[in-house]
Amino acid sequence: MQSLRDVSKGIAVGSGIAFSVIAGGFIGYKLGQTVDLGPVGLIVGLLLGLVAALRGVIKAFSEESES
Repeated sequence: MQSLRDVSKGIAVGSGIAFSVIAGGFIGYKLGQTVDLGPVGLIVGLLLGLVAALRGVIKAFSEESES
């Protein structure tokens, strides 16, 4: 059962990262469009989305190792 739990956690982590990066890119692009810098906003949004997702992953795994 441990293996199945690890697989489901891996899927959840991967989905969370993908969602954060896509959402960050979309929000960054839309904000960038307001000042005619859509591509710059897209890049910044993607990077910030990735950073936020990785922070969430680190937090999730550090809480798991503490318990």
